[in-house]
Amino acid sequence: MLPHMFMPEKMCKMFLAEKFTDDANVGKQLVFIHFGLFSNLFWFAMTVAVAGQTCACLPVGYFFCTVIFFRLIQVSIGFWGAEKDKIGLAKKPVMMQVIIGTVIMLVALVSTVLASQDAEYLAEAKIMEDSAFEKMEDGAPLVYFLIGIFLFFALMSAPGMCMADKMIDGYIPDFLRKADSYAAAQAKFYMSFQSREQFFLWLLLAALVIMSPDITAICITIICMAVYFMGFCLYAILNNDVYQFALPGMLFWLICMATIMGATSVGLFLI
Repeated sequence: MLPHMFMPEKMCKMFLAEKFTDDANVGKQLVFIHFGLFSNLFWFAMTVAVAGQTCACLPVGYFFCTVIFFRLIQVSIGFWGAEKDKIGLAKKPVMMQVIIGTVIMLVALVSTVLASQDAEYLAEAKIMEDSAFEKMEDGAPLVYFLIGIFLFFALMSAPGMCMADKMIDGYIPDFLRKADSYAAAQAKFYMSFQSREQFFLWLLLAALVIMSPDITAICITIICMAVYFMGFCLYAILNNDVYQFALPGMLFWLICMATIMGATSVGLFLI
């Protein structure tokens, strides 16, 4: 994901090489949407990596495979769906991502299935599961706070999977009115993709807070992610003349991320 975060314009134009807009302002907005999507994918990958070291539960493995499977479906819709001619995904770079994603999904699936048949692993997993709720003695307020806010965000993200145009109107009110039909289709493709990834990320975070015997590592990940997205929101606000986000929406996310960062930091200190 890192090239998409460090070079979002180059990567966005490479992915949408066949139909990238000629409108400079719309192009910058589309690049920022691309950057937002891959920022979410990066933090999803980081969360899964942390989960693999601290909460190696079988459901996490199957959940990860499910997420990759839906990503492949999304890309298939982009290639062969009703809007394929307007989205104009470049085949070479996208197919490379598809191949890598497929290999990762199959490796994770095989590993998870093999683990489910391994007596030593199952014994260790049982010990982990039995000790998962010991953290509630000192950390119950933090656990309940994180579960509640992550499920709230999951519910907020869910509509964007089916109503991407409404989400875009909420965040960038004039985008669909100014964009040509190609840029509009691409933005809706990205927004539905991002909404689904956010939905799965918030669900995964809520589940990990419940299942992890020690939530220190996942809480540190949450703090880092919150700080990153605080910077994301501040950048969008400070450059609002370029990206034209609705300020109430950006301020809402900035306050939410600051609240999560502060509450998680204080909670970790107290436990």
